[in-house]
Amino acid sequence: IPVEQLKWLVSWKAYKVNGDASVTSVTGGEDIEYAVYVRNTGNQALTNVVISDALPVGTEYVSGGTETGGVISFQIPALAVGETSAPQVFTVKVKSNLTGIAEIRNVATVVSDEVTTPIESFPPVDNTNPTEPNDTGETGTVIDVEPATGLLSWKAYKVNGSADSTAVRGGETVEYSIYARNLGNQDLTNVVITDQLPDGVEYVSGGTFANNVVSFTIPSLAAGQTSVPQIFTVKVKEDLTNISVIRNVATVVADSITTPI
Repeated sequence: IPVEQLKWLVSWKAYKVNGDASVTSVTGGEDIEYAVYVRNTGNQALTNVVISDALPVGTEYVSGGTETGGVISFQIPALAVGETSAPQVFTVKVKSNLTGIAEIRNVATVVSDEVTTPIESFPPVDNTNPTEPNDTGETGTVIDVEPATGLLSWKAYKVNGSADSTAVRGGETVEYSIYARNLGNQDLTNVVITDQLPDGVEYVSGGTFANNVVSFTIPSLAAGQTSVPQIFTVKVKEDLTNISVIRNVATVVADSITTPI
């Protein structure tokens, strides 16, 4: 009776985000540990089983397997009929800038001496207990990206060129330097700083001045980036009657952050 030689395999990939297999999204900076499994579903032993996995967009390689040109690979010398491989594990780090990335989708491909057409990996049925592939849908293991926006700003000053001065009497020149930092994982555009002049000072130079407000526009600020200082100068008035402090607060907004910070 002739034997029909079946040379088949299936693969699937599970993951953990910072060691937790129940997490389903990332915001940036997390470590993702991927575990790739291969099962021989045919009736012939497989040899030289090779797993190749291109790093997904939004991640960078950390460890595991052999990494060459952004592709991680593993080699399993032999896989018996019905056998499931030990997990082939590698780790990547999610980049802090995830602008334009809605998900991190990762697909491994598997070949062997007997199976020469690359087979794509599926997700597991249960990522927390990844013993079986979910081969009823699309290939690929997907982790959602959760967009995060945030801004931080701060302001330094110099009095007559000295950053050590802590008090004024009148007539001094005060130079303010405002910094903005993008705390989110998305690039920001049209970052606008506005600063209303406090009582006791008058505008000298820097920024755009209108209606007693100094403003600056930063066209773009990448995720994690801190702006160069936005500088303007005021002069302390001679008459400081009933003024005990000169308190100055700037606010910052952007196209995607409309509540002033």
